[in-house]
Amino acid sequence: MQGIRDIHGLYHLDPAHSALGFRVRHAGLSRIRGTFDQFHGHALIDGGNVQHSALMVSISASSINTLVTDRDAHLRSADFLDVATYPALTFVGTDFEILDDDHVRVGGDLTIKDVTRRVDMVFAWGGSSTDPFGNERIGFQSELAISRAGFGLTWNAALETGGWLIGDEVTLEIEASAVKKGSALPDEEPPGRRTQDAEAAADPADEGRPARRSLEPEASTGSAGEGGTVSASQPAAPEVQTTNSEPQTTTPGSVEETRIGFLRRLVRRG
Repeated sequence: MQGIRDIHGLYHLDPAHSALGFRVRHAGLSRIRGTFDQFHGHALIDGGNVQHSALMVSISASSINTLVTDRDAHLRSADFLDVATYPALTFVGTDFEILDDDHVRVGGDLTIKDVTRRVDMVFAWGGSSTDPFGNERIGFQSELAISRAGFGLTWNAALETGGWLIGDEVTLEIEASAVKKGSALPDEEPPGRRTQDAEAAADPADEGRPARRSLEPEASTGSAGEGGTVSASQPAAPEVQTTNSEPQTTTPGSVEETRIGFLRRLVRRG
């Protein structure tokens, strides 16, 4: 079986054999779980030169599913994800570090609604194999604890006994299986070509959308716990700065910029 450092090529996330879930405290007593049922993603992995790897995932906000119809409708509304205005959650991973034979850290930009925050996730290596259909597969697992208030998801209801109905900390759960689609990685191209690619990668749907807010790095990491009881006072959302530009995740003209542009085009094709 190959190790992390042996992986090289373009991989497509396999939604049929992957899962994106979350859990959050309810009334300070139990945890409610849910999933996002529609997503797609791609990764360019260079295990021998891992800092040049790149990852992009797009999640359909309207595919949120907690198995309760009324609750799901509320989560899709403007009180929470506002899926009519912000149809996708995205993660763009640009900072890779192999921690040991079984773990890799991926830093990048997580965007929910109009807020983008820098986060770090530690992925556990699940191994590699060839399935009965000849597909080369790799697997990873990770969890990431985030503050929902930090992404502008501040709706809540006070409890008579004190505290709040919904906890602020949300733990994202990732089980990923990806299929290899090619061995070659895009190299740096002449500056003129990069400019053309950047224009081609621009999303016309971004025109007229509300400006994206870029925040300071998220304090939580993938190793954070779930926290204890619900706070007695609703936490205030961090101050934000509004910007109409994309978050700066790569150095202009770099290998990473070229590869992220390549992944953006793949994600937009679905």
